[in-house]
Amino acid sequence: MTEVTMLDLSLILRALDREMVREFHQTAGGDATPSSAERIIMATVAREGQMTVGALVKATGFVQSYVSGVVSRLVDQGLLVSDLDPHDRRRTIISFQPERIGRIKASLDLDVRPLVARILGDAPPEATETVVHALKILAVALEHEVPAALFMPSPGT
Repeated sequence: MTEVTMLDLSLILRALDREMVREFHQTAGGDATPSSAERIIMATVAREGQMTVGALVKATGFVQSYVSGVVSRLVDQGLLVSDLDPHDRRRTIISFQPERIGRIKASLDLDVRPLVARILGDAPPEATETVVHALKILAVALEHEVPAALFMPSPGT
């Protein structure tokens, strides 16, 4: 079997990420291309429901100033809504824009099999299932091992 280097893995994951963005646009619509951090925050809000910025910080591992900036951009794009907590006016509650929630959740819940099959091209269907299975194993392992802050873009990128 051919060895896969860290560079190979990086290129593979970047290509997969680009394809996921295309799928997101086709399902969720919108003009802006969401960054990885924006998709992580949207996925977290989709999974957990309404959240405070502090809860998003804990769930993602990003620093508070970064979460606040990403949330602000998503609010400006009309994807999220930011409201003051009526019980504690110091806290901000983040939720999806009601008109967009269905399409956004649908885009985040897309089955990856068609995407993987398209990328693999003429490979047999078993190859698609093998890749999807491996991706599930990696996702579970990385969920608890790799803090999301490691995926934060470097300044200037």
